[in-house]
Amino acid sequence: MADAVQYVMEKMIPELEDLQHLQIFTKVRQIVQKRRDFEYTMKRTPLRKVDCLRYIEYELNLDALRRQRKKRMGLTKLSLSDHSGMQRVHNIFDRALMKHRGDVDLWLQHIAFCKNTGSSKLLSKLFTK
Repeated sequence: MADAVQYVMEKMIPELEDLQHLQIFTKVRQIVQKRRDFEYTMKRTPLRKVDCLRYIEYELNLDALRRQRKKRMGLTKLSLSDHSGMQRVHNIFDRALMKHRGDVDLWLQHIAFCKNTGSSKLLSKLFTK
């Protein structure tokens, strides 16, 4: 279990370095610790829907804060961190749906999220599942 969490955490390194380089977040260690806790929760058996939704909410709030700070700093150029937040939320939804295939509410939440973010390709893939 620890290896899988470590692998997911290592995949976040480029995004976190980008956030630190752009000086959007200075307390990256807190973000890493919170994400690590959520990742361990996602690996737990049985995975609860509530835990997935908390992780999604945390990531959405973090991305909103990132966008707000980036706007305040006047940064307009797209960077790696612009896409990775939404990509992570889609990934969390996918992992939650693997465990809770029959949960219609979760499917509808993911569909609504895809619509709101303009993820038409992922939305079409959802309907084929």
